[in-house]
Amino acid sequence: MGIAQGEAPPAPGREADFAFHRSLARATHNDVLTALFETLAEALSMALEAVHRTIAALPERLWSVRRDHRAIYAAVMKKDGRAAHRAMLRHLSRVEVWFGCAPEGLRQPCPVMMNEFHE
Repeated sequence: MGIAQGEAPPAPGREADFAFHRSLARATHNDVLTALFETLAEALSMALEAVHRTIAALPERLWSVRRDHRAIYAAVMKKDGRAAHRAMLRHLSRVEVWFGCAPEGLRQPCPVMMNEFHE
């Protein structure tokens, strides 16, 4: 699929990030979770686009995301649920701080993502 005329190319890293999240959902071997991911895939893709456009100019944040993803991946490969859970919480907490989300999670939309959806 190409880029339509006048359409911006995807933010760098967004496609790999999306593929990572999809792989995590599939790795659970949970049909319900996988179906839920696929149902929400378009919204997640849009959110990741906003995230990657925002952090593209902040290399330290890109490296933090990569480190977080490597830690999550390593824990999953070791089948260490506790380590995966800790790594995922660390990753989500970091992203919530960066984008001003409520510490309680999804009770309040992240401002950067809301701007993306309403433009």
